[in-house]
Amino acid sequence: MKKAIQITGGAVVIYIVLMLITGLAAKALLSSGRIQNVLASLGTNSPVQISASGGDFDLGQWFLFRPSVAVRDLSISNPPGFSQQPLLAARSVSAQIALPSLLHGRTDIRRIVLQEPQLSVETGPNGRTNLEILLGSLRERNGSAAGAPASNKSAPTVFSIAAFSLQSGAIRFMNQSQKQPALTIRDLDVVLTDFALDASCNIRAGARLFGGKTSRFDFTGRAGPFREDSTPAQGVLSVKLAPAEAPAALRVAYFGDLMRDPGERSRMTLEATMQGDLMRTLEGQGKLALENFEVGKDRASRIPLRGTAPLRLAVERALSNPAFALEAQGAVLQLGDGRWKGGAAARFDGSRLSGSSKGAITGVQIRQMLAAFTSMGDKVSGMAEIPNYQISFAGRNAEEIRDSLNGAGNITLEKGRFALFDLLNTVEQVVKRASSGDQPASGSTDFTTFQSSFRIANRQVNLPDLVLENGASRIAGRGYFTFLGEISFDLATNVTGGLAASLGGRPDSSGRAQFQVPVKVRGSLESPKVYPDAGRLAVQTATEKAAGLLDRFLNKKKPPQ
Repeated sequence: MKKAIQITGGAVVIYIVLMLITGLAAKALLSSGRIQNVLASLGTNSPVQISASGGDFDLGQWFLFRPSVAVRDLSISNPPGFSQQPLLAARSVSAQIALPSLLHGRTDIRRIVLQEPQLSVETGPNGRTNLEILLGSLRERNGSAAGAPASNKSAPTVFSIAAFSLQSGAIRFMNQSQKQPALTIRDLDVVLTDFALDASCNIRAGARLFGGKTSRFDFTGRAGPFREDSTPAQGVLSVKLAPAEAPAALRVAYFGDLMRDPGERSRMTLEATMQGDLMRTLEGQGKLALENFEVGKDRASRIPLRGTAPLRLAVERALSNPAFALEAQGAVLQLGDGRWKGGAAARFDGSRLSGSSKGAITGVQIRQMLAAFTSMGDKVSGMAEIPNYQISFAGRNAEEIRDSLNGAGNITLEKGRFALFDLLNTVEQVVKRASSGDQPASGSTDFTTFQSSFRIANRQVNLPDLVLENGASRIAGRGYFTFLGEISFDLATNVTGGLAASLGGRPDSSGRAQFQVPVKVRGSLESPKVYPDAGRLAVQTATEKAAGLLDRFLNKKKPPQ
């Protein structure tokens, strides 16, 4: 027994001595300078160059037959034809190799960890990216090393990675043919397990958005094989956004006042089961949820937009030049105190937002809507019904999107007020002093019903067939107001009594004279002015007087009863 213990102890000592000697030899061979030379050699016959500031060999892992190498300040250059910025730069990279695999002519890497990598994905004028070129080069070398052409899909893999981890990284997407800021995703973490270029692997990726605590995206699923023009993938995508965490300049740039002050508790969550290709299109179906979601320029003007909606999502060219498309149909959401029912679609290509929507809005206070979407919140009140509308837009910023608005629909307001001027009183003043020209208007006009169709185009809203009714009068006409607040309306309203009689108005069944007065409303929402429509007024007066004379003439000719 003692002899066995001595033999075992001797074997252990010999093992330790041999491992120490070979480990020290390996450490000497893998000095910082030699590691740099090895990395440089990896770039041979490759479109990129690989370099580092230094490296080290982990002697402790050597005793476990898991040699580990650490590299500092790794840099992989861009292929020819791309910018001088590195394709990949990482603060440190550590790799752990399964030693027995080397005896079988392959390299099985147990683990690779990249700390703070910066990946720059560029799309060249021909539509190919630097990443695609690098993947193509790796597959070509992989197939050649296996003794088979790169196009032979059955060629064995000469290296595999049990676990690949990317920590606190960033991806920057840039297109050389488009003059637009680069799209950058920061605070990115990625874990790949059982990775090989010609096989599918598990993938888990996530990133914080806007540097906030709540906003982030996560993807869990499978991806691969990794070809230069195709990377099939499937999994579950989850995105959670707190709009208040997005930079104010970004919110205002794309959405203007609508997202100037969205509220700290506003949340938007998107979940979808995705399938497709990371190099082409990844698409799927899921659900969009708006929780405590509010939009508006400040606390006083915010309007709630809440509920859930079915969603279709597509992500195009996720690994090269990302574009995102969303579509929700058959949605029902709370809008203020009312309801929005319909569909919407939007697409963002990294610089330009476009979209469309159609549907209906019911039970919403128009003042609440206008306060959130425009600067007219205090000009109009009443319960709004929009039984149908359709609208489209496109632009690189809020101004372009606003100017591109194009659409049509119908609107009805009930029991409200236009806080522009007292139309009836102003009309009487205008008619009495017609020779004095325009008259400043003030006050307000109450109504029981207002209705019109509307058309939006060329930065203005046209109301071609408006009708406003209250207990005293009926006003009809047409006109428009611009997004800058300019107004132009041609209206006609009824006046009664002595003024109507002086204009030739005929008495109604009660004996009071009635006359329809045409007027023009010009100026701005802040300073409207009313003009008599002299031409139409003269025609109307002549017509009324002629009709009155005709009535009197006919009445004289009637035989006595």
